[in-house]
Amino acid sequence: MLNQPQITLQGRLTRDPEVRTTTSGKTLATFDVATSERVKNKHTQQWEDGRSEYWKITLWGRDAEAAADNLSKGDKVLVTGGFRVQYWTDNAGVEHSRLAIDPVAEIGKIHAPKRSSKPVTHAEPPEDPWANTY
Repeated sequence: MLNQPQITLQGRLTRDPEVRTTTSGKTLATFDVATSERVKNKHTQQWEDGRSEYWKITLWGRDAEAAADNLSKGDKVLVTGGFRVQYWTDNAGVEHSRLAIDPVAEIGKIHAPKRSSKPVTHAEPPEDPWANTY
């Protein structure tokens, strides 16, 4: 796996993790994570969600069990692992492909900050929200 490309992505689970046990007794969990790019609308000059990609995530062993216990549909996660494209042909002869991360090196749930009863004031956002500020 040393030559396998690595990727880190942030997205949301599209379904609860599905846990299975292989015939050799290994536990695995699979689920999908949706990611969206941010694009600037040329007409309104506002930032919007662009094209979405759906990634199949596979976890093994204790990581699979932890995902089943702690993750659910809609959770925001950060995933790092080996990137690959899976190809297959269905029974009708149609070819398909999907993006996958397997093996996963790290996964973490991103928790939303606790809401405060105090009003929050925000500074004016920069022209490009992805621009470096340092």
